[in-house]
Amino acid sequence: MGFFLGHGYKTWRVLPWIVGFLVAGTVLFGWAHEGGYMQPSKARVFMECDYVEEKGGCLPVGHPEFSPLIYAVDSFLPIVDLHQESYWLPRENGWAGSWGWVKIYLWFHIAFGWILTTLAVVGLTGIVKKD
Repeated sequence: MGFFLGHGYKTWRVLPWIVGFLVAGTVLFGWAHEGGYMQPSKARVFMECDYVEEKGGCLPVGHPEFSPLIYAVDSFLPIVDLHQESYWLPRENGWAGSWGWVKIYLWFHIAFGWILTTLAVVGLTGIVKKD
């Protein structure tokens, strides 16, 4: 906790880390979407319309468009549900497959989201004592 919170004296030190992860996630998820590595996670997209993975295509009414920034925030913050992470996932084949870089970064992004937001809450609420 000392590295991220300065032992309770510098609670602001966790904020650049959070912003850094959100910027990195926005860039990487945006690049992955442009490269065709992100796909809708709901099966109804593929049943209701002619969705072509490489070129995108139609999305059913009510299915949100992909937004890299909102996806990065949604996957980083543990309690928030902005309906991006539940509607979009990395493809299961290619470089974004089950062990591809997009999915590995997504796991890393989620884990550090839990860690850093917990530290931010702990530091800002004063649970970390300055004794």
